[in-house]
Amino acid sequence: MSKGENEIGHLSEVLYTDNSWLKYPCDKKLRLGSSKTMNSIRLIKEFLAIRNQYDVFHFNFGRSLLDLNQIGLKLAELPFYPKKKSLLMTFNGCDARQKFPTVARRGIAACHNKNCYNGMCNSGRLDRKRQKNIAKASRYVDHMFAVNPDLLHFLPEEKSSFLPYAVLDEFKSQFPILQKKSFLIVHAPTQREAKGSFEIIEAVKSLQSEDSSIRFELIENIKHSEALRLYRKADLVVDQLKVGWYGAFAVECMYMGKPVAVFIDKDDLRFVPRQMAEDLENSVINLNQHNIIEKLRAFINDPEKLRAVASSGTDYAHKWHNPEKVAKEAASFIRN
Repeated sequence: MSKGENEIGHLSEVLYTDNSWLKYPCDKKLRLGSSKTMNSIRLIKEFLAIRNQYDVFHFNFGRSLLDLNQIGLKLAELPFYPKKKSLLMTFNGCDARQKFPTVARRGIAACHNKNCYNGMCNSGRLDRKRQKNIAKASRYVDHMFAVNPDLLHFLPEEKSSFLPYAVLDEFKSQFPILQKKSFLIVHAPTQREAKGSFEIIEAVKSLQSEDSSIRFELIENIKHSEALRLYRKADLVVDQLKVGWYGAFAVECMYMGKPVAVFIDKDDLRFVPRQMAEDLENSVINLNQHNIIEKLRAFINDPEKLRAVASSGTDYAHKWHNPEKVAKEAASFIRN
């Protein structure tokens, strides 16, 4: 997103406050330590330093700079930005998604699994905290974005909308080879229960019992740049079976020319631009936990069909996830 904003003529910089195994690049990183008091002081000083430095503040994952859980303060600085500044906020998943409404609404969802993220949502306490967090954010931010369409069930309709991931195309497309001795399926979950990894693993094992040329690689807990190198080896990428939308990982693989298999919840497509939803139909292999074996088998056995999905997916990624296009869409919600 930031690179897209710079490309369309804005000065955009990324401030990162967490240490993460993903090792994403940024313009500035605050290296926080183990002391809650020192972290709070460091963040407050940073807020005071930057509150007048920028015209727009775009917060990610439903958090702001002074998101001080350790002392019970959420989105603490939002009321204190100058009134002329524009505030935007993006929600990515479990920062907005709530377990019990999701379970009631959908037959397939990660929220049905009591072990998802170690069961942290089972008591309902986090549902209530997310509702409170969204309510507070809505009082101060100009607009909210959801990169997963199902999140719009939880955000205020009057000031929220779907926004595609902004994903850089740093890859040369390598479409599936039509005839080869082995076939590699890749799956890269951030959290197995949330992605339906156990069902994916069992489905691939079943297919391997039918065809010894099928190989499988599970990619976990490695930095982003190394993961990208491994994705390039894939003949087919399986994203997830539970969430109902694809991740930025899937878009990166589309750019690479890899066919992507993923569960798309068609009930949530009403939140997505109509043309995008229509384009998506032929750009991924839409499957679920009940038909995964037959769907994967059909495409593995039809290389031409697999290659067609890969080609459509690459076109789709360029059309809808181009950072400049996404940046322009986000900028349309900035106050003049």
